[in-house]
Amino acid sequence: PFDLYGGFTYTRANGYRDHSGISLQRIFSNVGYQFSGGTNLRLDLGHVRNKQALPGALTLTEFKSDPRQAEAASVSQDARHDYHFNRAAFTVRTPLASNQALEWFTHYNYTDLDHPLAFAVIDNVDNNWSTELRYLIDAPLFDYGNRFTTGLQYAGTRQIDYNFANNGGGLLVLTDANSNARVMMGNNDNRYGVVMTFPSGFPYVPKSGLPGSYMLGCAAGSACVP
Repeated sequence: PFDLYGGFTYTRANGYRDHSGISLQRIFSNVGYQFSGGTNLRLDLGHVRNKQALPGALTLTEFKSDPRQAEAASVSQDARHDYHFNRAAFTVRTPLASNQALEWFTHYNYTDLDHPLAFAVIDNVDNNWSTELRYLIDAPLFDYGNRFTTGLQYAGTRQIDYNFANNGGGLLVLTDANSNARVMMGNNDNRYGVVMTFPSGFPYVPKSGLPGSYMLGCAAGSACVP
């Protein structure tokens, strides 16, 4: 009634070009349990940590001179693509009868992106979540197989996005744009011979909450706080 899976990978490379090294770690785990009545529980967890230097673009002349070199601005501004990603998901499936079941899914993921470029620094945090409840029934109709599914789904996202000018140590705040969205959807799906789907739903999107653009001067090495 119990199962467990776990995995870990570690990747490290220096890269073909200068300033192109990468370090990547990934962790995955999956735990499941089944009760005597047939109800299944399952938990999925994941984590990714990526740290990657970006060499930038070269002109044709620079490439012919030394294809392994990095763009000068990418090195001086330390262009990178670094992020942390975390995910959790939980599933419950319980049989109501031999041909009926109730399912509930829910998940959440979080991404923290630190993305310096030669011309800007992108500092972005994403939160995404969803949950869904579904009822399933398999019942023949006129001697043909028939499956009907109905359910309700809710999903949301919240993005906190800061954009900076890359001053090689000092930061200049350009824009603060916080974005929020919510969606609720009901759906029905009847499969009989050919698939017939009847979706229905309604979106709910609250005020975006964009405080507008502003400029702040910051000394080198100091933090810029809106």
